[in-house]
Amino acid sequence: MRLKTEISRIVRDHDGANYKALCHCPFCNETKDSLIAYSKTNRWECQACAEKGSVYQHVDKKTLVLDTDRDISRFERK
Repeated sequence: MRLKTEISRIVRDHDGANYKALCHCPFCNETKDSLIAYSKTNRWECQACAEKGSVYQHVDKKTLVLDTDRDISRFERK
């Protein structure tokens, strides 16, 4: 499942090349920036609901498209 989220803030790592993007989680109702996307690993994790996955696409400086690790194939009808 892929969902978009807006980046609220970017924090640069000490090396200057990598960063952490802080976002609102589209998977839970947390009002704070609980989702952290890591540029070094291209992965993200929500600190509130523990959902995690990969960053499918970094659209622009303000938008990420997230891909979840959740296996939804078992819920699909055949």
